[in-house]
Amino acid sequence: SFYTPYYLTSAASTNSTSVKASAGTLHLIQVTNTTATTYYLRLYNTASAPTCSSATGFVETLPILGTSPNGRFTIMGESYTTGIGFCLTGGGSSTDNTSAATGVYIKLGYR
Repeated sequence: SFYTPYYLTSAASTNSTSVKASAGTLHLIQVTNTTATTYYLRLYNTASAPTCSSATGFVETLPILGTSPNGRFTIMGESYTTGIGFCLTGGGSSTDNTSAATGVYIKLGYR
């Protein structure tokens, strides 16, 4: 296939996740938020699971609106030179460490 899929169902945490521990390219982000609360998907250029309270490796924040129907972000091959990681948190700043809730479904496509 064109990309390798990665799936995560959120936990009641910051959901710090390492998707790929080496350089790669992010091609797809698809999310569904079944809660009424807006959460924030923060992307990191890092070889390990990011420290959500640190801006080290931070790339960008994508708001995931409450009760969003299958939000999809089209990415035209965004390169990550170190690795691909993310946090899903309750605040949008690059150092927010607020836990998200269960009920957010994330799919990433990478190579």
